[in-house]
Amino acid sequence: MSKTRYNLDLVFANIFFGANFSFYVSLTRNYLDFQQIFMLQVLSGAIFFIPFALFSKQSFRIRWRDAGNILVVTMLIVYGWMYMLLWGSSYTSPIDASIISTLGPAVTLIMDHIMHPHKYIKARVVGVVCALAGAAVLLFDHGFVLTHGSRAYGNALVLVAVVAIAINTVIIKPQLERLGTLVVMGWYYIIGLAITAPFFWKYIDHVPFLRLPLFAQAELGYILILGTVLPMYLLYRGTEKLTSVHTALYRYIQPVIAGILAITRGQAHFDAAKPTLLLNSHHDTVRPAASYTRDPYAPTVEDGKLYGLGSNDAGASVVCLLETFLTFRTRPLPFNLVLGISAEEECMGENGIRALLPALGKVDMALVGEPTGMQAATGERGLVVLDCTAHGRSGHAARGEGVNALYIALDDIARLRSFRFERESELLGPIGIAVTQIEAGTQHNVVPDTCRFVVDVRTTDAYSNEETVGILRAALRSDAVPRSTRIRAAAVGGEHPLVKAAVAAGRETYISPTTSDRTLMPFPALKMGPGQSSRSHTADEFVLLEEIAEGIAVYEKYIGKLAQEYGWKTLG
Repeated sequence: MSKTRYNLDLVFANIFFGANFSFYVSLTRNYLDFQQIFMLQVLSGAIFFIPFALFSKQSFRIRWRDAGNILVVTMLIVYGWMYMLLWGSSYTSPIDASIISTLGPAVTLIMDHIMHPHKYIKARVVGVVCALAGAAVLLFDHGFVLTHGSRAYGNALVLVAVVAIAINTVIIKPQLERLGTLVVMGWYYIIGLAITAPFFWKYIDHVPFLRLPLFAQAELGYILILGTVLPMYLLYRGTEKLTSVHTALYRYIQPVIAGILAITRGQAHFDAAKPTLLLNSHHDTVRPAASYTRDPYAPTVEDGKLYGLGSNDAGASVVCLLETFLTFRTRPLPFNLVLGISAEEECMGENGIRALLPALGKVDMALVGEPTGMQAATGERGLVVLDCTAHGRSGHAARGEGVNALYIALDDIARLRSFRFERESELLGPIGIAVTQIEAGTQHNVVPDTCRFVVDVRTTDAYSNEETVGILRAALRSDAVPRSTRIRAAAVGGEHPLVKAAVAAGRETYISPTTSDRTLMPFPALKMGPGQSSRSHTADEFVLLEEIAEGIAVYEKYIGKLAQEYGWKTLG
């Protein structure tokens, strides 16, 4: 058969392998442990290849030397390559991992020379030296310490995987030629399943496949079929007919594919060892007020003002954060940048930031875009709405019968009016309590047996929302039921880099009277964005064009100051 076919096998094998890096990183950072993917890869390969070994006459031709080679190569493939590659990919970036994989030809040349000594030509020597030097740069670009969990640590694990697959390519070729690709791979997976199942089978039970988002299911499916079974077969079929060095040279395809996917998916500069900064705002709006004099859905510009529903709250912030993210996403920073534009902020729904945060993985801090005049809101109170019910006993008003629930409610309301909590937040001040609605009675001559009233409680970081509700319940005769406790107070101290960077960027700090997505974030967050809060939810809502320009400029300056707070003198 023409060698063209086998060259094409290697081309497509490396295209499929190259795409794996992006999907490895996506799944291990957000949904699955790398051990889970590892066991599933072994299992998928076993299901496909083992029948070829069990039912092939070629298996009867296996000699002791063949068995020894297959055993060694199985260990190299399963633990040296598959396991180490997944482990390393969970810490490094797809681009770094794929670039390191191109060391394969250099390692293959070295192994080929050890097993079949021959005179090296100068070009090959130079190539090997350059490849090893490049690997050293990637491993130690942030220092010469391989800290556990760092990108350099991940790169080192990927390098181990590359060495393992290179050694395998050289030493297994005789068995491939004598027994055939499918038989050899079948025995790989017989042995591989036997040496992995006792230790890793438990991870299969914990794979939440049906609970994964559809795109994550697709990524996992790709890895198991197009990223494992098919390219492994193509790789070894090509290796069977071509030289080991020839086979290794096709690995230069992998970083091209991995780089395209990483850049497209925003994975190019993610480093698990760095803190992660979330840039967040929302693109949903409230319903237009009845007093609109313009079409709320038709953006218009007049006298430097952009009119339209959501222009101020928070379209301007969305635009400015998008521009800032695009500016810095390819620059080296001491923290990762993640952009999250959510919806349902205006109704605190289930499918907004609450649904987004678990999918983002570990986030350390956030910059939240809301109309603040580009000043820095370091805190905002939380919100708990209490539906309270006072219980009495009905009776005839003329005879003074019954127990008046309205009077019980009024006593509770008076108690709430003067109630003070023991602790007070240094940043947010006292908890605010306001009774905003009351309802009682059926007719004028009947003593009401129930009285319902609503309490608006603005919580602080001095107490959790649950603690606040418990204290108020203990102080009231009326029943008090919270509608929700999820809108929590948010405050970040003056010593946090988020605040220090804002001050360094010339921003004033203040406490915001309004809530935002930051109340749902379990990490420090600063609220700052173009526009004025007083325009939000108003008829003929607008934002000044100059405010958008200022917002972009201030955000970019802020990112620079924040980078300095994390020890970087320049953004490069």
